[in-house]
Amino acid sequence: MEMVFNSIIFGVFFLIVFILYWVMPGKYRWFILLGASYYYYFSWNPRYLLTLIIITISAYLFALLIEKRDNKKVYLIVGVGLILSSLCAVKYSVFALNIFNDVFNAFSIYKINNSITMEIIAPIGISFYTFQSISYLLDVYNGKLMTEKHIGKLAVFISFFPKLLSGPIEKADKFLPQLSCERQFSYDNAVYGLRLILIGLFKKMVVAGILSEYVNKVFDNVFTYSGGVFIIIIFLYSIQIYCDFSAYSDIAIGLSKILGIDLMYNFRSPYFSKSVKSFWRNWHISLSTFFKDYVYIPLGGSRVKKWKLYRNILITFLISGLWHGANVTYIIWGGLHGLFQIVESLISSLLRRLNIKFIKYQHNYFKNSIKIILTFSCVSFAWIFFRAKSISEATYIISHIFSGILNPKNYLINIQSGIGIKSNILRICIPVILIGVFDFFSLKRDLLKEIEKLNLLLRWGIYVCVIIMIITLTPEVGNKEFIYFKF
Repeated sequence: MEMVFNSIIFGVFFLIVFILYWVMPGKYRWFILLGASYYYYFSWNPRYLLTLIIITISAYLFALLIEKRDNKKVYLIVGVGLILSSLCAVKYSVFALNIFNDVFNAFSIYKINNSITMEIIAPIGISFYTFQSISYLLDVYNGKLMTEKHIGKLAVFISFFPKLLSGPIEKADKFLPQLSCERQFSYDNAVYGLRLILIGLFKKMVVAGILSEYVNKVFDNVFTYSGGVFIIIIFLYSIQIYCDFSAYSDIAIGLSKILGIDLMYNFRSPYFSKSVKSFWRNWHISLSTFFKDYVYIPLGGSRVKKWKLYRNILITFLISGLWHGANVTYIIWGGLHGLFQIVESLISSLLRRLNIKFIKYQHNYFKNSIKIILTFSCVSFAWIFFRAKSISEATYIISHIFSGILNPKNYLINIQSGIGIKSNILRICIPVILIGVFDFFSLKRDLLKEIEKLNLLLRWGIYVCVIIMIITLTPEVGNKEFIYFKF
């Protein structure tokens, strides 16, 4: 019984948790959260829960050893090593064996038997809760955090069900204190949380749901398409993955708000970023923060020579790519984002040396628009490798994307008719435009808080309209699971 956020069974589950949580005396609420989180994870697959418990116990014990023993570094290395090994064993073992197979086969040395390389199913969400466990150990080691002596509360931090499967990747020093302080139910927080859930459901069920029909159609049969279809599909996938992933974060944060717990925001209108560097400040913020704090800065960060700075950027993003999946395409995707930032830095340095200035006024909307378009184009190009199943699919798309462009009329006809998008143009455009407008006006203000200032009739009119669109526009057949569940 898999309980995705956008299912009726999860709604019933959360209602029960909500009632029990606020009825229970404050000092026992952690127990309700732990029981709910473990039941939630158990519902996906009973075997997953064992992995989660082992990692939690490991984090708890090694944190105590790091705090109390002299040879802290040894315990840190062993603790982090054990947690990472559990992740690598289930997520990267087949990938590594396949690489060995390819190398051995190329030199006619030896090929590992296929029965040994059978697919291993990684527990859903393992990448997220292992990183949280690792960050906890590192913060204890660096003296940023006192060891949590209450194993139950530490278990809640690692397994808290709204964020368990796809984040945000929380920091212990922000989350754990919230389990110990006395909290009263807040109507305002609950209403704000419900608004977040509503916008999340709209993003997932309507926007991502509609776009997935066309994206999957092309990516499941890549070699049967060519030309302008790929331009449209890459654009649609960029919007789909944003709406799908940010929807999960919105709903997770909203659910937590209703329970009186604050999670960090994971997205801030990322497609309005003016550089790839800025994009990563606004996209999957919790993961970006993790890699900055525990990979980029330990490598030397930006306070090093230029070549070392570029090395640090590239290493960080290659690791980020590998974190997303055991496939060369993800590594290329991460490497591209690193290269984009290096090129941005080089161009910026060159312009400064030449003393070239393009801005005459403080607000140059044309220049900013060009930057946003270029950034979105670079990010969308990299998404090709992220979505493609193999390098051959990705290279086919890139090499055939402009096929037939010398005949503009046929090229446009191909775009319109290639995937049947013409007959559904309004069904696609209206939800996408609404999210675009919402994100644009969210750059400088919190629109969900602004709704409170509207009169009752207008406020409920907005709620009803969004609910009607969710009911009427959501595809009848679609994947309810979120894209980032596989990471």
